[in-house]
Amino acid sequence: MARRKDHTREELKEMSVISARKIIAAQGLSNLNMRRIAGDIGYTVGTLYNVFEDMDDLMMHINAATLDSLYEALEKDVPQTEKNAARALKKIAKTYIRFATENFNLWNVLTNYEQMTEEDRPDWYMEKTAQLFRMVEAHLAPVCKTAAKAERSAKILWASVHGICVLGLNGRLDITGADPVQSLTDTLIENYMKGLQ
Repeated sequence: MARRKDHTREELKEMSVISARKIIAAQGLSNLNMRRIAGDIGYTVGTLYNVFEDMDDLMMHINAATLDSLYEALEKDVPQTEKNAARALKKIAKTYIRFATENFNLWNVLTNYEQMTEEDRPDWYMEKTAQLFRMVEAHLAPVCKTAAKAERSAKILWASVHGICVLGLNGRLDITGADPVQSLTDTLIENYMKGLQ
């Protein structure tokens, strides 16, 4: 068993989040607990509670790491130099759907874990969410007349793409006989952009 002085508080936090994300990715949230993480990183449960306030605090750090991974995937797949807004937004939607599919358990925790209210979340966490929306807003800005309209449109599109993604991943689109997820999001974006123009 390692001793706390073997690693700094930040190192312990990072080790814990990496371990927790591996557990969730492989086995889902129901198999995650402080004891498993502690055993995996070679520390006691008590040490983890010296690093995280509680399970909600740990989950916030896990979700923050997932937001970072999603942002990195979007940055890689969607060049900022893309001038065609609809094409850029379709790439964002495609990457989001692929990320959710490939990282289903982590994405599911990110979008469904009941944690603190938005007002109680720290600024550093809220910034991770905001940077995702800013990426969408940047491609909407040339079409929208105001920054407020671009911000609102980004939220509407993100929520709509997310909804289609949820239905697709949960196998609910087959029931309605709807088109595949990517086809639906492409159509959504094309029609939304036509409405803005």
